[in-house]
This record gives sequence, C-alpha cells and structure tokens, in this order.
Amino acid sequence: MEKTPVNLLTMACKAPKVSYRDQLEVSARERYDTKIADIGIDPYEVTSGFSCDFSGLPPITYIDIINYLVNTKSAYTMEQLKAIKSLDSYNQFVNGWVRDVQTMAVNDKILVVGRVSDTI
Repeated sequence: MEKTPVNLLTMACKAPKVSYRDQLEVSARERYDTKIADIGIDPYEVTSGFSCDFSGLPPITYIDIINYLVNTKSAYTMEQLKAIKSLDSYNQFVNGWVRDVQTMAVNDKILVVGRVSDTI
C-alpha cells in the first residue's frame, strides 16, 4: 500500500483553533466562566440547535432594563454605564447592524445569539 506524503509545511502553517474564552484577559475570562456556568453551555461552542422562534422570549420593559443595569453586579463603573458610548450597541441594533438573531432553549433559560456586521 502506497503512503501519501505528508506536507510538513502545510501542517506547520495551520494554527490551532483558539476558543473565544481563551482569548479573553484573566478578569474577563473569570466573568465569562461565571456566565457559562449559569447558562450551562458556551454559546461559542454550539454549532446547531438554534431557531428563529422568538415566542419563548419574555416581554421586556424599560424598567426591566434599568433594573438590570442598576441592580446587577457589573464589571463597569457607574460612569461607564452613563457614558453616551454605551448607547452604541442599541444604535447598532436599531440601524440594522445586528443580524442573524436566533434563540435556543437551554435548561430553563433562553439563549439569544446574533452577529454584528462591520458593514451594512
């Protein structure tokens, strides 16, 4: 049986896949690990099982958002939360930069994922 030659140059050029978690700084990785433990899975590791059915999402009000931002322990200071720059994510969503939003039921939670485009 003839052996196929191995291209060592090609093998050397392939970088191992680094997970999102492994790219984070230590303090951010600790916060990420806490969130993953709460959810039960790492959303970056899931490749299937998502749907475009949003019926499982609870209604969210302005008060819910304020309570979350004000009463939830955060890595950000109050000044950072008040910064006008923090509205960028909302504006990106409204202006169509957020695409491919999907959901998945995980344990007793609903995981929501999406992509943020760098161009519209």
